[in-house]
Amino acid sequence: CNGGRKLENGAPGAMSALPAVDEGGATWIDVRYGPLAQSWPIGSAPWDYHITATSSAVDAGSRSGAPRHDFDNDDRPSGAVYDIGADEFVTTPGTGGIVTYSSGDFGNVLFNETATLTITASVSDAPVTFVSSSDPSTPFAKTADSCSGTTVAVGGSCSFTVTYTPTNDLQSFANIAVDNDNVEGSPQMIHLSGIGVAPPGTVSFTSASAGSLNADGTVLNFGNIENGNFESTVTITVTDYPVTFGSTRVRGGRYKKSGEDDGDTCSGKTLIPGSTCSVTIIFNANGNRLRRGRLIVRDNGLNNPQILLLRGR
Repeated sequence: CNGGRKLENGAPGAMSALPAVDEGGATWIDVRYGPLAQSWPIGSAPWDYHITATSSAVDAGSRSGAPRHDFDNDDRPSGAVYDIGADEFVTTPGTGGIVTYSSGDFGNVLFNETATLTITASVSDAPVTFVSSSDPSTPFAKTADSCSGTTVAVGGSCSFTVTYTPTNDLQSFANIAVDNDNVEGSPQMIHLSGIGVAPPGTVSFTSASAGSLNADGTVLNFGNIENGNFESTVTITVTDYPVTFGSTRVRGGRYKKSGEDDGDTCSGKTLIPGSTCSVTIIFNANGNRLRRGRLIVRDNGLNNPQILLLRGR
């Protein structure tokens, strides 16, 4: 619409562009135009910006900053997720049959694991013939459909079986479009959603700078040593998935954690698979007797907390 934003006889008016020369000799353009119109030109059909069931804007929005009602004062969201734009798509039941669907929300599912959900379609008011249903986008998949090609009586139901296999920690959304006869607003949309959750990573004690670490990394043996302080730095390795460390603590009267800056490089850190951190332990040997202790590492990894037994004489 090139020109002024006023509608005169169904056509836009001219735009005013007046040049003005400032003291430095530069030329500026002064542009003036009227407000945008919400009415349509005389003689034309009304503009319709409402989205339809197959619009890519359906269930593609976010609740961040979104009002609770759309331009038509319909509630938002009408499904599991907000639609993009000023219009929220709402299916209006007609005078024929009414179909309601059970939830398509999978909730939290671990990475690379497959969750299965049966979505039930229940019919009321009048019989409904289910014509067809679309396939959802990945990471969702439709594996069974007992509805399409059947007519379901009032009070009856049929179902769709859907799987969800997340590969990341993003929230996923998809739709199944169900084409029904005798249902106003067909195709109806089954809204699918799910959140991928990383499984716990594996935390292992993999080496020690002094003393001997047993094969399964559960015991650090300082051995028999002369009286005095004996120091060993234990390396901790993360595998499989990222791990966030909380605190590390040493228990046992003859054992303590080094107070040096590099005495604990784990606490408060998040490590990716293949990364390491370390804790330095000081054994104060005194008296000819076995001294026992423990290194306790708290994290969100598998088998939290991780415990390393300490032995020395």
